[in-house]
Amino acid sequence: MINKVILLGNVGKDPDINYIQPDVPLAKFPLATDESFKRNDGEWENRTEWHNVVAWRNTAKYVEGRIKKGMQVYIEGKIQTRKYEDQDGQDKYITQVVAQIIRIINKRGMDENAPQGQQPQASTSNEPKKDNAPPQNESSPNEDPFGNESNEEDDLPF
Repeated sequence: MINKVILLGNVGKDPDINYIQPDVPLAKFPLATDESFKRNDGEWENRTEWHNVVAWRNTAKYVEGRIKKGMQVYIEGKIQTRKYEDQDGQDKYITQVVAQIIRIINKRGMDENAPQGQQPQASTSNEPKKDNAPPQNESSPNEDPFGNESNEEDDLPF
């Protein structure tokens, strides 16, 4: 059985970072994804879905130093539903996306016409960036930002 989620969306607010223990951070933030579809009357409708994203340990540390409101991010993780009791003793449920990989796709406010060296680079929580080290994922505008190799002369029949 598989529980895997892939989201590409915009961060709705700056992440909340809490340390459950001195070495166990937890990051929480909302993520908005959009979908457009044509209604029966022929008009287009846009719908925004909000997702509660949580990240633990190293992924939370990555979020803490880099993720801000308005950024476009790619997230891989799993869906988790928790049950808790509210103040009145009523059972409540919350569904969250537990992020295992987070990559920054675009930073809000960046000039799209800026030279390549000034554009944000895709990053992952699995590859911590050192402050004085060069970016690890340098790519040209035509390369896949996720590091997949591109072979324009493939032998696929479609």
